[in-house]
Amino acid sequence: DFSSQNFNVHAIDGQDFANFLQSAQIALGQRVLVIVADAHKYFLSENTVSSGEFVNFIESHRSRQSVVIFLSRQNFSRFNIDDHISSRLRSGFGAQISDPDPAELGKILELMARQRGLALTERKIKYLVQRLGRDIGSVESYLDRIIELSRIEGRPIKFSLLSEGLSVVPA
Repeated sequence: DFSSQNFNVHAIDGQDFANFLQSAQIALGQRVLVIVADAHKYFLSENTVSSGEFVNFIESHRSRQSVVIFLSRQNFSRFNIDDHISSRLRSGFGAQISDPDPAELGKILELMARQRGLALTERKIKYLVQRLGRDIGSVESYLDRIIELSRIEGRPIKFSLLSEGLSVVPA
Protein backbone atom coordinates (compact mmCIF):
# COMPACT_ATOMS: atom_id res chain seq x y z
CA ASP A 1 0.00 0.00 0.00
CA PHE A 2 1.91 3.02 -1.30
CA SER A 3 -0.22 5.64 0.46
CA SER A 4 0.74 4.21 3.87
CA GLN A 5 4.40 4.60 2.84
CA ASN A 6 3.87 8.35 2.27
CA PHE A 7 3.73 8.15 -1.51
CA ASN A 8 1.63 10.69 -3.37
CA VAL A 9 -0.19 8.58 -5.99
CA HIS A 10 -0.97 9.84 -9.51
CA ALA A 11 -2.89 7.69 -12.02
CA ILE A 12 -2.68 9.17 -15.51
CA ASP A 13 -3.84 8.11 -18.95
CA GLY A 14 -1.12 7.97 -21.59
CA GLN A 15 -2.72 10.69 -23.67
CA ASP A 16 -2.57 13.05 -20.67
CA PHE A 17 1.00 12.23 -19.64
CA ALA A 18 2.61 15.01 -21.73
CA ASN A 19 0.47 17.60 -19.92
CA PHE A 20 1.32 15.99 -16.58
CA LEU A 21 5.06 16.18 -17.36
CA GLN A 22 4.83 19.87 -18.17
CA SER A 23 2.59 20.82 -15.27
CA ALA A 24 3.57 18.45 -12.45
CA GLN A 25 4.33 20.48 -9.36
CA ILE A 26 5.70 17.93 -6.94
CA ALA A 27 7.21 19.18 -3.72
CA LEU A 28 10.94 18.69 -3.33
CA GLY A 29 11.65 15.47 -1.46
CA GLN A 30 8.13 14.14 -1.92
CA ARG A 31 7.92 10.49 -2.99
CA VAL A 32 5.40 9.73 -5.69
CA LEU A 33 3.93 6.75 -7.47
CA VAL A 34 3.00 7.64 -11.04
CA ILE A 35 1.03 5.06 -12.98
CA VAL A 36 0.64 5.80 -16.69
CA ALA A 37 -2.08 3.59 -18.17
CA ASP A 38 -2.07 3.03 -21.94
CA ALA A 39 1.41 4.54 -22.09
CA HIS A 40 1.60 3.80 -25.82
CA LYS A 41 -0.81 6.72 -26.31
CA TYR A 42 1.94 8.99 -25.03
CA PHE A 43 4.87 7.39 -26.83
CA LEU A 44 3.04 7.16 -30.17
CA SER A 45 1.53 10.64 -29.93
CA GLU A 46 2.71 13.68 -31.87
CA ASN A 47 2.35 15.57 -28.56
CA THR A 48 5.21 13.65 -26.94
CA VAL A 49 7.35 16.15 -25.05
CA SER A 50 11.04 16.54 -25.71
CA SER A 51 13.31 13.80 -24.46
CA GLY A 52 14.90 16.32 -22.07
CA GLU A 53 11.65 16.84 -20.14
CA PHE A 54 11.02 13.10 -19.99
CA VAL A 55 14.57 12.30 -18.85
CA ASN A 56 14.52 15.09 -16.24
CA PHE A 57 11.20 13.77 -14.91
CA ILE A 58 12.45 10.18 -14.66
CA GLU A 59 15.81 11.16 -13.13
CA SER A 60 14.24 13.49 -10.55
CA HIS A 61 11.95 10.69 -9.43
CA ARG A 62 14.72 8.11 -9.39
CA SER A 63 16.69 10.30 -6.97
CA ARG A 64 13.61 10.61 -4.71
CA GLN A 65 13.10 6.85 -4.71
CA SER A 66 9.75 7.38 -6.36
CA VAL A 67 8.08 4.84 -8.60
CA VAL A 68 6.99 5.43 -12.21
CA ILE A 69 5.05 2.64 -13.91
CA PHE A 70 4.18 2.57 -17.61
CA LEU A 71 1.45 0.14 -18.61
CA SER A 72 0.83 -0.69 -22.25
CA ARG A 73 -0.54 -3.42 -24.44
CA GLN A 74 2.21 -2.64 -26.93
CA ASN A 75 5.88 -3.51 -26.62
CA PHE A 76 8.03 -0.42 -26.02
CA SER A 77 10.62 -1.61 -28.52
CA ARG A 78 8.15 -0.76 -31.30
CA PHE A 79 8.00 2.93 -30.40
CA ASN A 80 9.92 5.45 -32.46
CA ILE A 81 11.57 7.18 -29.50
CA ASP A 82 15.04 8.61 -29.13
CA ASP A 83 17.90 6.94 -27.27
CA HIS A 84 17.53 9.14 -24.17
CA ILE A 85 13.97 7.99 -23.58
CA SER A 86 14.56 4.35 -24.54
CA SER A 87 17.56 4.12 -22.19
CA ARG A 88 15.32 5.17 -19.27
CA LEU A 89 12.72 2.61 -20.22
CA ARG A 90 15.30 -0.17 -20.66
CA SER A 91 16.79 0.55 -17.24
CA GLY A 92 13.46 -0.30 -15.64
CA PHE A 93 11.78 -3.62 -15.29
CA GLY A 94 9.55 -4.98 -18.03
CA ALA A 95 7.09 -7.80 -17.80
CA GLN A 96 4.54 -9.22 -20.13
CA ILE A 97 1.30 -10.41 -18.60
CA SER A 98 -0.06 -13.24 -20.67
CA ASP A 99 -3.50 -14.79 -20.69
CA PRO A 100 -4.03 -17.14 -17.76
CA ASP A 101 -3.33 -20.82 -18.12
CA PRO A 102 -6.59 -22.71 -18.83
CA ALA A 103 -6.10 -24.67 -15.61
CA GLU A 104 -6.08 -21.39 -13.62
CA LEU A 105 -9.00 -19.70 -15.35
CA GLY A 106 -11.63 -21.24 -13.05
CA LYS A 107 -9.99 -19.88 -9.91
CA ILE A 108 -9.50 -16.47 -11.53
CA LEU A 109 -13.14 -16.42 -12.64
CA GLU A 110 -14.26 -17.33 -9.13
CA LEU A 111 -12.13 -14.55 -7.58
CA MET A 112 -13.24 -11.92 -10.10
CA ALA A 113 -16.89 -12.90 -9.56
CA ARG A 114 -16.45 -12.68 -5.78
CA GLN A 115 -14.94 -9.18 -6.15
CA ARG A 116 -18.20 -8.18 -7.85
CA GLY A 117 -20.36 -9.75 -5.14
CA LEU A 118 -21.19 -12.94 -7.08
CA ALA A 119 -20.93 -16.39 -5.59
CA LEU A 120 -20.72 -18.81 -8.53
CA THR A 121 -21.06 -22.53 -7.86
CA GLU A 122 -18.32 -24.87 -9.03
CA ARG A 123 -20.70 -26.17 -11.69
CA LYS A 124 -21.33 -22.66 -13.05
CA ILE A 125 -17.60 -21.92 -13.09
CA LYS A 126 -16.88 -25.10 -15.07
CA TYR A 127 -19.67 -24.18 -17.50
CA LEU A 128 -18.21 -20.71 -18.05
CA VAL A 129 -14.57 -21.82 -18.30
CA GLN A 130 -15.56 -24.01 -21.25
CA ARG A 131 -17.25 -21.09 -23.03
CA LEU A 132 -15.48 -17.85 -22.17
CA GLY A 133 -12.47 -16.28 -23.86
CA ARG A 134 -9.15 -16.91 -22.14
CA ASP A 135 -8.11 -13.31 -21.59
CA ILE A 136 -8.89 -11.33 -18.45
CA GLY A 137 -10.64 -8.59 -20.44
CA SER A 138 -13.17 -11.09 -21.78
CA VAL A 139 -13.86 -12.43 -18.30
CA GLU A 140 -14.29 -8.90 -16.91
CA SER A 141 -16.63 -7.89 -19.72
CA TYR A 142 -18.68 -11.04 -19.34
CA LEU A 143 -19.09 -10.69 -15.56
CA ASP A 144 -20.05 -7.03 -15.89
CA ARG A 145 -22.53 -7.98 -18.63
CA ILE A 146 -24.31 -10.66 -16.60
CA ILE A 147 -24.49 -8.43 -13.54
CA GLU A 148 -26.06 -5.72 -15.69
CA LEU A 149 -28.50 -8.19 -17.30
CA SER A 150 -29.49 -9.48 -13.86
CA ARG A 151 -30.02 -5.95 -12.56
CA ILE A 152 -31.99 -4.66 -15.56
CA GLU A 153 -34.19 -7.74 -15.90
CA GLY A 154 -34.48 -8.43 -12.18
CA ARG A 155 -33.41 -12.05 -12.71
CA PRO A 156 -31.19 -14.19 -10.50
CA ILE A 157 -27.94 -15.40 -12.00
CA LYS A 158 -28.86 -18.91 -13.10
CA PHE A 159 -27.68 -20.98 -16.03
CA SER A 160 -30.23 -19.39 -18.38
CA LEU A 161 -28.84 -15.92 -17.63
CA LEU A 162 -25.25 -17.17 -17.89
CA SER A 163 -26.03 -18.60 -21.31
CA GLU A 164 -27.81 -15.43 -22.42
CA GLY A 165 -24.81 -13.36 -21.29
CA LEU A 166 -22.57 -15.42 -23.55
CA SER A 167 -24.66 -14.60 -26.60
CA VAL A 168 -25.02 -10.86 -25.93
CA VAL A 169 -22.48 -8.86 -27.91
CA PRO A 170 -21.22 -5.86 -25.89
CA ALA A 171 -21.80 -2.43 -27.43
